[in-house]
Amino acid sequence: MTMAALLVEARRLCSVAGLSPEVCTDSLLEAAVSRRGKALELQPEAFLSRLRDDTSEQRELVEELLVRESWFWRDVRPFEWFSGWLREQGWPARGTLRVLSAPCANGEEAYSIVLAALRIGVKASAIHVDGLDLSLRGLGLARAARYSPRALRALPDELKSRYFVGLPDGGFQLDQACQSAVRFQCANLAEAGRVARGAPYDAIFCRNLLIYLDAPTRSRLLAEILQGLTPDGALILGHAEASLAQSLPLSPVKDGACFAFLRQAPAGVAGPIRPAPVRAAGGPLRRAGLPVRPRSAAGVASSLRQAGASEAQALADAGRYREALELAESLRVLQPGVAEHEYLVGLLHSALGHPAEARRAYQRALYLEPSHGPSREQLSLLLEADGDTARAARMRQGLRDREDIR
Repeated sequence: MTMAALLVEARRLCSVAGLSPEVCTDSLLEAAVSRRGKALELQPEAFLSRLRDDTSEQRELVEELLVRESWFWRDVRPFEWFSGWLREQGWPARGTLRVLSAPCANGEEAYSIVLAALRIGVKASAIHVDGLDLSLRGLGLARAARYSPRALRALPDELKSRYFVGLPDGGFQLDQACQSAVRFQCANLAEAGRVARGAPYDAIFCRNLLIYLDAPTRSRLLAEILQGLTPDGALILGHAEASLAQSLPLSPVKDGACFAFLRQAPAGVAGPIRPAPVRAAGGPLRRAGLPVRPRSAAGVASSLRQAGASEAQALADAGRYREALELAESLRVLQPGVAEHEYLVGLLHSALGHPAEARRAYQRALYLEPSHGPSREQLSLLLEADGDTARAARMRQGLRDREDIR
């Protein structure tokens, strides 16, 4: 009975934090409650009493459910694109640059934003980054600005050597000027109006948060983010969240691998940027107006037999989505009945702005492998973007049930 009461309280705290019930499964909550009870050396009854009265312990429990791992220059392309975009937009001459990083985890993303701006000549004194996160533990690490070599593994060497100092324990300390450009705050993004407090922002990084929020919180937060951007501002999302931006008045940038969206379409472009349709395998393709060498069907087959899905993945990582899709669809023909191939096709269609084709690919993947969680998650996001919240909820419930069985 006490464990049931603890789970009720844990679900309430997750709801306050805006976390989706489909993410906070009973098994995850029970494990988190058990870990915290053991850490405090409290029996369930005593832990329940403390959890109800102690706000710091409530935060600690929620933190048990959060994924904390991050690193500098994570995924590379968003920060490479961001540096180039800043230059195109006229920085450093435009004055103070204002950016939001939410959630900011242990500070790696917020500081990466600073480094991306410094890279093109913006002075640290002209950079203002707000780093928001629910985790007091993570914010403490962010303010200390000391990182392991692993956290710097993707950072370009010139930035690492210029802005970090090696420590006796093998770690690295970030330059003080970089630290001064970021203001870290504890914030619950499920709280209405939280983004607006620091707005307007020239860019907002909100990566890998929306997929964990319940539908009402997600919709409200997206609306606030849109309002919090300057008229020519940019929104950078996580790769699994790109489909959520399709219902917003935003234009995806040409480099699809960075999952960035502009509030205002680039000069000379009428409305959102939409990639050209994918042509039949072996036919000529064009990306960003540049000719791409056509592949013969035999050439595609040979390439796929040698490299499988790895070449398609490499093309996708390089932002060459149409070529990647051509390869992935050929792979599906050569090796039919593989759910992972259908899932890859679905991801590429999503990146290209083809939600109907993406949905069909995910459905094929689930037909072949009903337990394929990534396809179920992506399909639920597409259904929700289309307003079919009931089916999206059932899809997530199916994912939750399978997780509980495991």
